[in-house]
Amino acid sequence: MKKIVSVLLTLLLMVSVIGCGNKEKQDELSKIKKAGKIVLGTSADYPPYEFHKVINGKDEIVGFDIDIAKRLQKI
Repeated sequence: MKKIVSVLLTLLLMVSVIGCGNKEKQDELSKIKKAGKIVLGTSADYPPYEFHKVINGKDEIVGFDIDIAKRLQKI
């Protein structure tokens, strides 16, 4: 009996996850493309992900997360 209940719960979970369609994601993507920008909020305290660095006398936030955001900007 426990196996049957486990299988049914697993199937229910799978169906509920599949039911979360991609339409919402497509709507969000179209909103971002229409706005033409993505706002990135970060706490630059966690190298190498993001951290402060002086470049040409100017304090800039650099790191792995910033590089990813810049790549996403080009898509």
